[in-house]
Amino acid sequence: MPITRPFIPRARSARPAPLANFNPLTKNRLAFARTNSWFILSFMQSQNGRESARSLRDHLAQTIAVKQQELERKLSKSAANSRDELFAQVSQEAADLDYERWDGMS
Repeated sequence: MPITRPFIPRARSARPAPLANFNPLTKNRLAFARTNSWFILSFMQSQNGRESARSLRDHLAQTIAVKQQELERKLSKSAANSRDELFAQVSQEAADLDYERWDGMS
């Protein structure tokens, strides 16, 4: 019969879990799960928080600018396409009316 040591449970650390293991769906952090504020707060509370906040702000501004340019490009393409389609439709209707007018005169 082998000799075994008795099970001794280890004491849990009083330190909170690091943000790398952060689970936003835990009960006590449910409010942070609804927004990204926990993500921003983790940046603000990091060791060099000001630089992180500044880099986060710059990154968000750059992302917003890129998305805005993409939307403007899509809108201008769709506006050009709809303008061309409208012009083709109107010119076709004008040609049909012109044909009907000349057809009625003969």
